[in-house]
Amino acid sequence: MTGPVGLFARRLSIVAVALLACGGLILESSLVERRARDRELTDRASADPYVRIPPLADTVVVRAVVRSSLRDAIHAGAARALPVPGRAELAWRLADVFEYRVDMSRDLVPGDEVRVLLERALRPDGSVYASDMLAARLTVAGSPIEAVRYRRGAYVDRRGHSLRATFLRAPLNFRRVSSVFGMRYHPILDRWREHRGIDYAAPTGTPVRSVGDGVVLFAGWRGSYGHLVEVAHVGGMITRYAHLRGYARGTRPGARVRVGQTIGFVGSTGLSTGPHLHFEMLVNGRYTDPRYTLEARIRDRLRHRGPPDRDGRRARLLAALGS
Repeated sequence: MTGPVGLFARRLSIVAVALLACGGLILESSLVERRARDRELTDRASADPYVRIPPLADTVVVRAVVRSSLRDAIHAGAARALPVPGRAELAWRLADVFEYRVDMSRDLVPGDEVRVLLERALRPDGSVYASDMLAARLTVAGSPIEAVRYRRGAYVDRRGHSLRATFLRAPLNFRRVSSVFGMRYHPILDRWREHRGIDYAAPTGTPVRSVGDGVVLFAGWRGSYGHLVEVAHVGGMITRYAHLRGYARGTRPGARVRVGQTIGFVGSTGLSTGPHLHFEMLVNGRYTDPRYTLEARIRDRLRHRGPPDRDGRRARLLAALGS
């Protein structure tokens, strides 16, 4: 191949070889392969044929240790494997995969570890990105929680059981619990008062997600709650999301929402001292601690064993993470 296209292809090969050689991150050469994911090189007898170079891919293991948060751990642990935008995306992927099993704001402690079997790819311009997350292991307080890619966007554990459950553990992904369920001293009312929900500190505009499938009962202003969304779920459960800055498109009474769907955005409306989400849950008309109620429902969903690993694929991918 000659001309500009040939020169570009040679340069791309040089960059790819450098990428595959750096840092000792390659699992084994047999996992490195050329992938033609877009189109074959074509020449349809036109004067200016469309030519696209397929990216090269390699498979690496990223290991990170939690010091303060999952995001910070991935930023440090994946520094040699991915550029900054890729590290941020990987942290979000991990949080999405494990959020049904782990409360990232409460369960992770310094010393916990995460390992990721990651497939990287090279764009024609030479930039590196994470094309797929094949497997991951999050070790929390010495107990491993594993995930293997089943199909795009879907992960199962070692037993083959889906990591997705009927409900999320929390309505925000990355957040910090600033006030728990129970009695507390109210900073505005200047007195002790029962706190019937959980407050999650988060920046203004952070997406707020419905913790389960349901129907919107109310979306509007309600006194000290400020902008509020109320969602009814199966089993006599109602969730409330308060102090919102505003609502996501389509969030209105009667609208059906799915688990994980964005219904609003963090704000500081109503009786609020700063940007945060006040989250409440009622079961059969009684206020309950959302953390324990959601965890109980998730455990019920995850009790059953999944299909057997007949071809050994799950075991092989998890073994590639190391010990």
